[in-house]
Amino acid sequence: MTWILLALFAQVMNATKNVLTRRLGNDIDTYTVAFVSTVLMLPFLWLSVFLSGDLTIEPGFWKIMVLIVPLEIVVMLLFFHALTKSELSVSYPFVGFSPLFVAFGSFLILGEVNSWLLYVGMLLLVLGAFAHQLKDESALNVKGALYILAVCALWGYMIPMGNLAMGYATPQLFPALFFSLATVLFFPVWLYTRTSSYTAVRSHAGLFLLIGLVYALFMGANWLAFSLGPVTAVAALGMLSILFTSMLSGVYLKERLTIRRLAAAILMCAGAILIVVS
Repeated sequence: MTWILLALFAQVMNATKNVLTRRLGNDIDTYTVAFVSTVLMLPFLWLSVFLSGDLTIEPGFWKIMVLIVPLEIVVMLLFFHALTKSELSVSYPFVGFSPLFVAFGSFLILGEVNSWLLYVGMLLLVLGAFAHQLKDESALNVKGALYILAVCALWGYMIPMGNLAMGYATPQLFPALFFSLATVLFFPVWLYTRTSSYTAVRSHAGLFLLIGLVYALFMGANWLAFSLGPVTAVAALGMLSILFTSMLSGVYLKERLTIRRLAAAILMCAGAILIVVS
């Protein structure tokens, strides 16, 4: 039960981060938003490590990190390329397929087998997430969709491997080390691609700091949930962030809730209930 509460809390924090990021508007480029948010997340992640009091790393941990940390940079570049090749509303819905890749990866890497009820719930969540995000009037851009599907495939490998890594280090230490190393690798990419000025970043310092805190709460709770519950189920519940983001956007950004999105929300809630009772 604890992993379910952690997974739900994580997705509320993820949705909050998404809404706060939207408040930055068009003043800050996407690469800078990603880099600065991650840098400001790290102090909070390391604080949780020191509060846990366990810095033990067992043999085998670094081998996994060597395999997955560089892939995080590939994921970020693919994701950003997808955003430049097609509209967000067209390419982003394909993120909904990530639980399917995670389920496959968890079976191959962790030997995880779940009940048929969980897989039905996961399918409802995936269909609901896809329907919720895709605009009726949008034309599919194949290249953007393929980039997102490639990201999902990499997540299908990286998330089970991350779960494996937490067998050699605590759920607090793994994300802190993982994102610290990924940030170091991403730094030269950010320097080359950024378009926003340092002045623009400083003018949003308070909002960036808040995003960093919420981002840390999301990552901390999410990886703790992965360490306690079925990886496939936690990944599937991650799709609820789309629903939570829409709800928060309606409240704080006054975005409109359509009939299609309401139907998709009901489908996603039904899927989440099936996963919980499975």
